[in-house]
Amino acid sequence: MKDEDLTQNGGCLCGAVRFEVSAEPYYVAVCSCTFCQRLTGSDYNVESMFREQQFRLTQGETKVFTYMSDGSGQPVRIHFCVDCGTYLFLRPDRFPDCVGVFSGSFDDPSWFQRDPTTVGYFFTSEAPRGMMIPAGFDTYTGHAKALDGTFNEAKRHSDPFMVK
Repeated sequence: MKDEDLTQNGGCLCGAVRFEVSAEPYYVAVCSCTFCQRLTGSDYNVESMFREQQFRLTQGETKVFTYMSDGSGQPVRIHFCVDCGTYLFLRPDRFPDCVGVFSGSFDDPSWFQRDPTTVGYFFTSEAPRGMMIPAGFDTYTGHAKALDGTFNEAKRHSDPFMVK
């Protein structure tokens, strides 16, 4: 049964596509890989990750662009509004039970907790010079998980860190 107190909604710019989640994200990735930079047109993507059963479309349909990941070689399905082009969420084949919601597409993008227990910074090796990373957060030069499923070593800075 869904906990109504945790239900949060989001959607695209024009309102044609709406979605809801029924839990807090199990993880939030602040990713600076070149894929995320190109996808968002920004220095990084803030991607809130949910289990498939915690996410559902409530209105409209999305168009899907399939991109073959440079890192894993597996498809990533990017869902966006066909009318206004807003990127809403993605489904990576590498993590079949994961729906990665673009955090800015929530009605209230700051509704969930963002602290060192729930957020990690990925692909800092590809981050633009001058990007600031707060103290105490796990950072990874690449992805947090290796292709074999093991975790890569995280670095945690005791002071705010500027990418050089």
